[in-house]
Amino acid sequence: MLTGVLTRIVKRRVAFLIVGLMAVVLGVILVSASTVTCGNDTMREGDVCLITGEDDSPVQTTYEQEKRGAERGGRVLIGAGVVGLLIAGAGFAVATTGRLRDRRGERERREEWARRYGRSGREEPDQP
Repeated sequence: MLTGVLTRIVKRRVAFLIVGLMAVVLGVILVSASTVTCGNDTMREGDVCLITGEDDSPVQTTYEQEKRGAERGGRVLIGAGVVGLLIAGAGFAVATTGRLRDRRGERERREEWARRYGRSGREEPDQP
């Protein structure tokens, strides 16, 4: 089971890298954004945002609440992005380790071949 998960991570490591980077960048933008919005309108300190809730009742939030919500969402995105980058890094590490292991195996097979058949790679005829 774990092998299958690792295989999928290795195959999708570039996607994890891209999504992780995008999440981190978007999170940083949200955390550092100087404007707070209510829908498409820019809010200022002291403003109140009035939206419709799930049960069609009005929900009122202040500028400070909206700003904290955006910052919290940004931090969550940064965290998710870091996890994505860690998964991508693990995928690259596993892929690289596998390739190195394959190369070592190939070198050992070549050395064995050379010992068995000589440096030329073919059996040399016995000389009189």
